[in-house]
Amino acid sequence: EVGKRPWDAGWNFTGGGQFGGSMSELDRLIVALGRTGDPEAVSPLLEKMEALTAQSEFSHFRAVAMASDSLKDPRLAAGLHRLLSLNGVRGWDISSSSILKTDSPAFFSDRSNTLRELFLARALYRCGDVNHAAKETLERYAEDVRGYYSLQAKSILKN
Repeated sequence: EVGKRPWDAGWNFTGGGQFGGSMSELDRLIVALGRTGDPEAVSPLLEKMEALTAQSEFSHFRAVAMASDSLKDPRLAAGLHRLLSLNGVRGWDISSSSILKTDSPAFFSDRSNTLRELFLARALYRCGDVNHAAKETLERYAEDVRGYYSLQAKSILKN
């Protein structure tokens, strides 16, 4: 079913007060596919990864990362590395509190970008890191001034 469908309208953070589902129907199918643990899930998952661009919705990145994280299949590493390497996907960690401005219009989009990067790095790390890209990303986030991202990165690196 996942292989038959094109990407649908996904979901992005838009700010506080957002209600409703945060995954599209295809996102939910992809996450469920990963949770089956079936090695045959790799092929349709790689096809979906190939169709993503840096402008694709956050929920699509999260779905393929969650499915990959569930499968932990080394065949997914190259696709995850490609996504993590897309222009604009990396570098959203904050190492200085002077940069953090919660009144900025970009605050919520930064959260989407940060979470997209962390989801991809975690999945890549667990599928077999390529060129240490995931480890380097997680090490940067381990020093992030936003404690919850730092704790998440440290937890992944520890396991």
